[in-house]
Amino acid sequence: MQYCFGTQLDAFLTLFAMMLFAGAVVLAMQMGLWYFFLGILVPSLIVGVVMALVYALALVMVRIVKGCKQRHDQE
Repeated sequence: MQYCFGTQLDAFLTLFAMMLFAGAVVLAMQMGLWYFFLGILVPSLIVGVVMALVYALALVMVRIVKGCKQRHDQE
């Protein structure tokens, strides 16, 4: 169950990041090339950092739950 949750989370995070990036590209095109760098680089960095933190937290949580289950199974 936990493994399925992990893979679903991976797919969701990837899809979410792609949607955000596509949104940034569309916004940049509408605003013009001057805002292209501001509209892509800055949000991408922020989103990238946030995504990395959320992803790391999710991995840690899944590992903790898996570890607890394994300990219970051994006992």
